[in-house]
Amino acid sequence: MSPEEARPLYLGVLREVCPAADVAAVRAGADVRTACRMGVGRFREMVDLLSERAGFPVHYDDADADSLLTLLGAVDFLVAESARVSLLGLDRVGLDGVVLHRVG
Repeated sequence: MSPEEARPLYLGVLREVCPAADVAAVRAGADVRTACRMGVGRFREMVDLLSERAGFPVHYDDADADSLLTLLGAVDFLVAESARVSLLGLDRVGLDGVVLHRVG
């Protein structure tokens, strides 16, 4: 995944989870929870939906979620994680643990 793919993926998920927020006005380094007035539940929902849409696991309870607090961090994380998944030839799995497809 390139930055050009990661950015709209993240922003699209953010728009879906916080439809009333002005996502276009969120600065690259701003905490999206504050900028979009997102509570813990909505942020967890965003992480889960991003995991589903990205095609690889993104975990709420570890450093993955911390990487998603800003647009800048999220793009970097998505690009790096998708490269890692591709490089290692790992299976992409859905949230229920079912293999969606094999990379490569």
